[in-house]
Amino acid sequence: MSFLSLFKLLRYHKTALSLAVLLMIAESLISLSIPYFIGQFSTSILDQQNAFGWSIGQICLAWVGLIILQAVLRFESTFRTNIVGAEVLNDLSCRLYDHVQMLPMAYFSNRKKGEILSLISNDANVLSYFLSGVLTGLVPAALLVFGAIIMMAQINLSIALIIIITVPVFLITIKIVGKTIRPISEQVIKHQAGAIAIATENFGSMQLVKAFNRQGIESKKFRKNANQVLDLRTRLLRIQALISPLIQMIISIGIVFIVVVSALHYQSGELTIPSLITLLMYGLVFAKPMSTFAGLYGQLQQARGSSTRILEVFNVSPESDDKAQFDLNCERGSIQFNDVSFAYHASSPILKNVDVVFDSGSASIILGPNGAGKTSLIHLLMRFMEPQSGNIYIDDQAIADCSLVSLRKAIGLVSQDIALCDGNILDNIAYGLPQASEAEIVEAAKLAGADTFISELKDGYYTKVGENGVLLSGGQRQRISLARALVINPQILLFDEPTSFTDDAGKLEFSKLLAKSLKDKTVIIVTHDQQLCEVADKVYKIQQGTLALVEKEPS
Repeated sequence: MSFLSLFKLLRYHKTALSLAVLLMIAESLISLSIPYFIGQFSTSILDQQNAFGWSIGQICLAWVGLIILQAVLRFESTFRTNIVGAEVLNDLSCRLYDHVQMLPMAYFSNRKKGEILSLISNDANVLSYFLSGVLTGLVPAALLVFGAIIMMAQINLSIALIIIITVPVFLITIKIVGKTIRPISEQVIKHQAGAIAIATENFGSMQLVKAFNRQGIESKKFRKNANQVLDLRTRLLRIQALISPLIQMIISIGIVFIVVVSALHYQSGELTIPSLITLLMYGLVFAKPMSTFAGLYGQLQQARGSSTRILEVFNVSPESDDKAQFDLNCERGSIQFNDVSFAYHASSPILKNVDVVFDSGSASIILGPNGAGKTSLIHLLMRFMEPQSGNIYIDDQAIADCSLVSLRKAIGLVSQDIALCDGNILDNIAYGLPQASEAEIVEAAKLAGADTFISELKDGYYTKVGENGVLLSGGQRQRISLARALVINPQILLFDEPTSFTDDAGKLEFSKLLAKSLKDKTVIIVTHDQQLCEVADKVYKIQQGTLALVEKEPS
């Protein structure tokens, strides 16, 4: 995928865009005709001639009519172009959002949230404006330039040649000055993403910030980044501010030459006053689109910078079911790891040649220190990541060959990093099964031990939880997370530190849940809590990348 491939976004709006360009062309033609009418008006006044056989009043009316029509056309073309720009932005943002959602978990592990948010907000906006607003204005701008040159050449070739010589000087100046814009604009975007990342991280962990009195430190960090953005913006704005007067200076010098040459031709009798007025008016018409070309190079560089970052995302292969050979049929829930190895970095493998079978309807505990690979084992089973070697089977079906949707429907995950949506409790429990009835949701909450505290809340299941569940305690969030996994009624349940937020009573309740409500399901629990070993059928420990069975002490 390349920068030019992004132009395909315009094909969905080609009718509206074509109409907007036609309106711009019509406006440009009127802009070219107005100096001609001014010249004819001057002829009628100074030479006492009736141009077109019209009176001065009729010429004035036609002149005013053209000005009004020009204003109407400009309104229509601007409005339609802006609408297309908004639609392109909407389309591009949605495509980016959809694609990012489909990317593997490794992509999110290596990037800050602010970078991704900046793509959807800032970069998409820069690119959509360039595609719909800047490019569409080039056709009428070019028409004005060449039309003005042709009209001037018909009046006086010498003056037209002066302008033709001025244009290359103008373009070369743009290129020289504009070269410095792209790297600076890329740095601005990078630091803006950093600012968003800092704010997102801090606002998401405000309790932590306040608990350790980090407000001042975090403010300094944010301000340092903001000052860097300000410095870069100052440099960028200085260059952008330089372009306009520089180009204007070149144009003005060109106009000086035009005036001098015009005066000489007038003195020799080769040029009349009406023709001179017409020439000067066409000189102004010629200068008008120059501002469009003046900013074009800088805008192109910004668009290329934004497109580079967007294309980097689109070029990352998403999780794909294209090679899926079947939908997983999970009835028993037996799991087998066959010689599975995995590493985030080739030099330091996390799991090495893991061979283990989790029987259907069993509860298994996996113990091990942080970083040993416990969570990685769960993520491999969910296919958030793929093993470097070996295979994983569920009910004798290789999960590498089944569709992701069917795999994840068969597994309920209760993660240590609990994520709740900014809605009510009912919506959060039904997150994985939006069509679930309220009775099914309540039943899942009862199984998870969440119904008791939910019923005591003023609004019950319709209580708002706040962003990421900030209005609930850690234990309450974990129970809702468990209820969310149970409501889809999976045959396999995975728990990552399920009792980390609970007290002794909560641990006892979870043990009862395992022994009774979940006894027919295959349960794998990653934990540091040795107490849960009492209710597990098997206990494993990760040692040096391998999974070893631990003999349970007799109860």
